[in-house]
Formats: sequence, structure tokens, C-alpha cells
Amino acid sequence: MAFLLIAYTIYVDTLFAISSVSGQLFVAEIRPGPLEYSLYSLAQVLCIIGCQAMFLWVRPHLPFSLEKWLIAGYAISLILPIWGLIGFASVRFGWKTRWEFYVVTFISQLSQAFANTAWKVLFSELIPVGSEVRWLTLQVVLSCGTVWVNYVASAPLQNATHELRFPLIISLVFLCFPVVMELALCNLRVFREDKEKWERAECESDQGSQSEQENEALQGTIIVVGHTKV
Repeated sequence: MAFLLIAYTIYVDTLFAISSVSGQLFVAEIRPGPLEYSLYSLAQVLCIIGCQAMFLWVRPHLPFSLEKWLIAGYAISLILPIWGLIGFASVRFGWKTRWEFYVVTFISQLSQAFANTAWKVLFSELIPVGSEVRWLTLQVVLSCGTVWVNYVASAPLQNATHELRFPLIISLVFLCFPVVMELALCNLRVFREDKEKWERAECESDQGSQSEQENEALQGTIIVVGHTKV
């Protein structure tokens, strides 16, 4: 389960860094006014809503496991830094035109719609009953504790090269890790055994909770019967 948590944390933190670079390039390349920048920000919110709704509608019609949806979400995110790095060439493409930034926003939110939803369900299935808050809080704390790494690496690189795109190279490398790690989780025997262990622990916890509920119900019945006889 730790492997699943680390892969997702790398993914989330790296997308934050890419979003930062995308915003910088949008201002540098397009030079938007206050109205256009507000509309660009609004487009991000609309993409979030649209992509989540589309995933909710599409998923029941496609026979893919949650693991495959998670891998798809991670893989789609690789398009973002690759597309931005094309801008190093002397062409009018690679995060240089207005329409590209809106498409990039859509791809980013599509990736997150797949990955975020699939990961949260998979992670919650492995967490023993009664430990949900502890493990989900650990994910939030871990993400907040590491999100600064990409920024610390990116800012000096941008200052030294005077090129806003260079951090995308680091982001591309980092985004490869979640894909490889999730593929390993799905295919390597050691990780399948670990998943089975967590699932067994959850089943035992569920059975224990059910037994306690049955005992409480039985005690309540005995008490009611005793009062009735009196």
C-alpha cells in the first residue's frame, strides 16, 4: 500500500509543478488581459466538472479495472511535459498559441479525473476498517510535505537558463515513476501478495466488527426479554 501511496504523491506533486509552468508560459506567450486570465481560470473549473462527469458516464460502459484506469490517468499526464518541451524548437507549437493552453488544461483534468477517482477507491479498499482517517491524512501530509521539492528544483533552473520550459524535463522524469510503479504493482508477484495481505486484514477487521454488532444485538435482545418476563 505504501508503494501505491508514494506513486500517487509523486503524480500529484508533479502536476502542481506542471500547472505552475503552464501558468507562467500562458502569461509570457499569450500576454492575457485580466478578463482573459479570469476566463482561463474559469475554463479550468469547467474542465474539472466536465471530465469528472464524463468519467462517471463512460466508466460503466468500459470493462476496465480500476488499476487500468489509474495507469491510464498516469500515462495521459505524460503528454503534458512532452508537449511543452516541443516549444524548445523554433516552431509555433509547444505551448505557444492560445488554443494549446486550453487543450492542455483539458488533458490535465482528464488525467486527474481518471487517476484521482481510481486511486481513492483502490486506496480505501486496502485500508483496514477504522483506520481510514489515519491513512488518508498521511497522504495529505505526505503530499504537503513534498510538494515544494519540484518548486525548489525548478526556480533555480529557470533563473540559470532564463527558460521557463526547463522544469518540464524534471517533471517528465518524475511522471514516469508513477506509471512504472503502478505497472509493477499490477504485475509483480510481491506486490500482489502485499495487496492480498491488506485485503485479508480488512476482511478480518470486517468480521470482527460484524461479530461485535451481533453480540451487542444479542445482549440487547436478552435484556428486552428479561424485562418482558419481569
